[in-house]
Amino acid sequence: MSEPDEVRGLKRGLLRLGLPPMVSRTLFAPLLAIYRTRYPSIDMALVEDGSDSLEDILSAGDVDFAALTIPVAEGFEYQSIRREPLMVLLPA
Repeated sequence: MSEPDEVRGLKRGLLRLGLPPMVSRTLFAPLLAIYRTRYPSIDMALVEDGSDSLEDILSAGDVDFAALTIPVAEGFEYQSIRREPLMVLLPA
């Protein structure tokens, strides 16, 4: 996803992020910590919800960026950031 013009060069303000709960803890927590160190004057608001809901929240303009774990619907720009194998565990 390309950055909106409002976010480029931002020195102060609020960045609203939508993240699925499991992804926010494992993948994004370290990145958010680095971002906060680099941009201490930018506040972050985190919305944790499922991917389907996050699409709606993003469409409504309630977050600036969202990370999804499902295929992206038409009308959104996106950038793949990580691919994980899907595994199933079964009893012996």
